[in-house]
Amino acid sequence: MTDLKQQIAYAHSLPGQPREKWQPLDEHLKAVAEKAREFAAEFGSGDWAYNAGWLHDLGKAADAFQAYLLRENGGEAHMENVPGRVDHSTAGAQYTVRALPIIGHLLAYAVAGHHAGLLDGRSENACQEKRLAKNIPALGYSFGELPNISKMKLPLFVKKALGEKDAFALAFFTRMIFSCLVDADFLDTERFMNPVQAAERLSSSSLGQLANTLSQSLKQMELIEPEKPINGLRHAVRLDCEKAAELPPSFFSLTVPHRRRKDPFLARFRHETCVAPSSRSDYLCSSIHQHY
Repeated sequence: MTDLKQQIAYAHSLPGQPREKWQPLDEHLKAVAEKAREFAAEFGSGDWAYNAGWLHDLGKAADAFQAYLLRENGGEAHMENVPGRVDHSTAGAQYTVRALPIIGHLLAYAVAGHHAGLLDGRSENACQEKRLAKNIPALGYSFGELPNISKMKLPLFVKKALGEKDAFALAFFTRMIFSCLVDADFLDTERFMNPVQAAERLSSSSLGQLANTLSQSLKQMELIEPEKPINGLRHAVRLDCEKAAELPPSFFSLTVPHRRRKDPFLARFRHETCVAPSSRSDYLCSSIHQHY
C-alpha cells in the first residue's frame, strides 16, 4: 500500500466528477473554521468556534471514510447519521479532550454532535462518554496541520459561569458554539455541493426588509382557504409571536404540533426582536431558536 500520509484527503466528492474536482479536506476545515469564528466573535468566542471548525471533520482523514467517498462518489457520504455512513466526528472530539482534558469537553460536545445533534453526557443509549471511549480508525491521509488548542482560554463569561457552578450558562455556551459550527459547516458544504443555491443566499437586504417579506408571506398563507380552522390558528400564532416580540427580553416558548409549522413563526418573532439598526442579536436569536 502507498504511503497514505502523502495523499490528499477529501471532504466532499461530486457525482461523476474526478477527484481533482472534489473538495480537499483541509480546504473545508479552514473555511468552516473561519466562518464559525466570524459567527462566534459576536459573543467573544471566536477562537472556540474556529477550533471546532478545524476539528469537526477530522475523522474524514481515516482510510475508511476516504474509501467510502471513492466508492460512493458523492450523494450523502458526508452525512454520518444516515445508516451505513462512516463516523467522522468522533476523531475530532477525542482529540479535543486529549489536548484540553477538562474544559475541552465543552468543545467536544459540539464536534461530536455536528451531524446527529448534541449528545447526553451519560446515558444507556448514545452519549458523549461512549463516543469519547469509542475505538476509531487511525487517521492515514494528509489533511493539514492541527490547531494547538492546549492553551485555548475560556471567555470571561464562561469562567464566571464555572466559578458560580452555573450549569445552564455552560450548557448555553456549548449550544452557541454548536450553532456556529453547524451553520458554518452547512454553508460551506452547500457552497461546494450546490453553488447555485449558495449564491442565492447572498443578499443585500436589511433585516427589516427580510422581516417585512416574511410577514407578507405569512399573511398570504393565511389567505389560502381562510375558512379552514388551520388558517385561523396560523393567524392567531402569528399575532402572538408579534405581540411577544414587543415584550422586554426574556425566554419564550411556542407550542405547535410540528417543527416545520413552527419555524416561520419563530422566524417572525426573532426578526421583530432583532430589527434595531446595527444589532447583531439576530444571530443569537436564530441560535436559540434552532438549537436550544
